[in-house]
Amino acid sequence: MRITGISTHLLSANWAAIDAQWAEVGGHKSSAIVRVETDAGITGLGEVIIGYFAPEAVPTLVDYYIPHLIGKDPLQVGALWNRMYESSKWWGRSGAAVSVLSGIDIALWDIRGKAMGVPVHTLLGGLMHERMPVYASIGGIPAGREPAIAAVRRWIDEGYRAVKCGQFDNDRFGYDDVEGVYIDRPSTADFARDSADRFIALREAFGPGVDFIIHNHMGSQAWPLPMNLNEAARVLQALEPAALLFAEEPLPYEDIDGYAQLRQRTTTPIAGGEMLAGLHEFRAFLKQDALDIVQPDVSFCGGITTTWEVMKLASGSFVRTALHMGGSFGPAYAAGLHLSFAHRDAIILETLPVAMPTIRDLLVFPQELVDGTFGPPPSDVPGLGVELTEEHLRKYPFVPGSGERG
Repeated sequence: MRITGISTHLLSANWAAIDAQWAEVGGHKSSAIVRVETDAGITGLGEVIIGYFAPEAVPTLVDYYIPHLIGKDPLQVGALWNRMYESSKWWGRSGAAVSVLSGIDIALWDIRGKAMGVPVHTLLGGLMHERMPVYASIGGIPAGREPAIAAVRRWIDEGYRAVKCGQFDNDRFGYDDVEGVYIDRPSTADFARDSADRFIALREAFGPGVDFIIHNHMGSQAWPLPMNLNEAARVLQALEPAALLFAEEPLPYEDIDGYAQLRQRTTTPIAGGEMLAGLHEFRAFLKQDALDIVQPDVSFCGGITTTWEVMKLASGSFVRTALHMGGSFGPAYAAGLHLSFAHRDAIILETLPVAMPTIRDLLVFPQELVDGTFGPPPSDVPGLGVELTEEHLRKYPFVPGSGERG
């Protein structure tokens, strides 16, 4: 079997029609899906998270790798990964290049599973979990105890038992939509107090049966500049009574030492990794004991090949995994399901409720939420279990300029 063609499909979905808060950031969100074709009639699908941010840039980057893949055996996934990585090593050891490589790698695993007649989780060693907890990633929650509780209750009523949110006080802190910065920097004391007030209110309202996660976008949430170590420690110490499942990205990724020190100054578990690419970047954090939980994104860090290596490396340091899955339209989410179900130390999987209609549309198997958990991809569905038809392409036409800019 040989690779005969590689193509890129840009899709857009109107998230604002599902959740009105997305209208503030353009309404439509996009993805780049890669299709790899073979002379055996088997095709594979992958997904590139850069398609969420800069979709128009993805096809050109995919085209760069085509000469390195045409005519090659798609089952030699590891060798092809190395071939692609080495070909762009001068300019692409991280970032957009590795994200594009990730999408192609996911498609190759899809082909491999189909060729062998087994799901990808079987290729990875088999199912380690009967059900996988998932959390609803819902963006910002409003100020005030009761509005915050109401914003979360919607998703608890939908069946989620874990919610990730932050506090985006754009009006209060004078957010400048043109410049993309906050004009009025809140004091650390104010931010810590407000964060604690909201999350402690959530804990009191929903009890111990619901997990909460705070995300802080590399320490920049509601701040014109990233937090430093002392600021982040003060906020997370204030949040300790809320018993969070974890705090995500409390500091910039450049500050590995800060992450390591922060873990010693709070009982709140520290998570990160959605913006790290390649095994080497995760190794740097794990070597310094900088994370309690790793969050690789399969469509950014190097595909299934690298994500699996990251998960195994983390386990060797007794670090758990909670894959980042924000922005997926289907293939990357399916890959995350297979990876999570196949690995012992995967504890929870991200879900954007606003994206689930599109994800379910591209999956070839049902995926229903039951008491805050998803079931595994079926054993009788080979590969990833996703499809992209002409009907899908008509249903989700690409909207130019829909990439998220900030």
